[in-house]
Amino acid sequence: MPLFVPSIFRHEQTEAASVWTITHNLGGNGGQGIPVVDVYVTGNGQTSKILPAAVTLLSKQTVQLTFSTDQVGFAIVLI
Repeated sequence: MPLFVPSIFRHEQTEAASVWTITHNLGGNGGQGIPVVDVYVTGNGQTSKILPAAVTLLSKQTVQLTFSTDQVGFAIVLI
């Protein structure tokens, strides 16, 4: 079995938005991978991990996160 080395991309969302479109350009590890996305938002001097309302794969290179309210923070995409 070949060794799997994940690829990681960090997206910074500096303007509050309810939809984040992330072009990570990681592909899908030869078309096989589905991205795992962790989202962290900042507010009141704290950083918290949250779940988006929806995660939509727009392509092998792009994922879209939808939230119920505008958010600022960052997302880590792992493939």
